[in-house]
Amino acid sequence: MWECGHTPVCASGMTATESTDQRRLIAGHEAGHAIVAHHFGSYVSEIKIGGLDDCQGVTWCPAGHRSRRAMITVALAGLAADLELLGLDPAESCAGEDYSLAQSLVSSEDMIGRRLEDACKILRKHRAQWQRLTERLMTVDELTATEIWAVIS
Repeated sequence: MWECGHTPVCASGMTATESTDQRRLIAGHEAGHAIVAHHFGSYVSEIKIGGLDDCQGVTWCPAGHRSRRAMITVALAGLAADLELLGLDPAESCAGEDYSLAQSLVSSEDMIGRRLEDACKILRKHRAQWQRLTERLMTVDELTATEIWAVIS
């Protein structure tokens, strides 16, 4: 899930579980949002895993001026991480609400495809940062902006 401003959008259809595999999927998904947001110069204030009612993970980027392209690409970054780095089939991804948010910001499915490919390219380029952030999220339930920056710098 990626929160844009003060409107939370929970993308996770995953059921609560403490399994390592499930946690890795959630951590990798949220790390995807954070890495792509960072690439676009967005401030990532916090990432949480678990303990969020129906949502199993959330990445907060406070409201601010972002281009439509950045907003769409960051919204799709969790799906990009699911597909590109975690090797999930689209049907296995927990990015349904992220995808719906992206769709609400575009006029064509073509643009969704282009922004998803942009997110995939960014994550491929910054795979080491994504891996470090995912691994850190495997060991803690919450990271602050300072902790996120320390991991990805």
